[in-house]
Amino acid sequence: MIEGLHFDVPTEELRAMLSVREGEHMDKALKYDAQAAALRDAGAAQMSGMNPAESAKSCRARAAQLGFLKDHLVPNETYRLDKSDLSELGLLEHHW
Repeated sequence: MIEGLHFDVPTEELRAMLSVREGEHMDKALKYDAQAAALRDAGAAQMSGMNPAESAKSCRARAAQLGFLKDHLVPNETYRLDKSDLSELGLLEHHW
């Protein structure tokens, strides 16, 4: 009997998924950097309660976390992940 949802993900597949998420966060950081620069040029620090510079910093931190995990996966293994693992890694966003 299998209880709950568990996903067996090979190292290389997990590495690829983490790499994609890392890149997405870096792309978001660059967009926030551009917004922050535009606001600075306009003489403002934030817009509508949002601080793009802080958002960029947060996205870079998340990308660094994902990069660390990606770089420290054990080769040729299978990782058994559950829904909460996938969610924590940002691999389930917009899917559940």
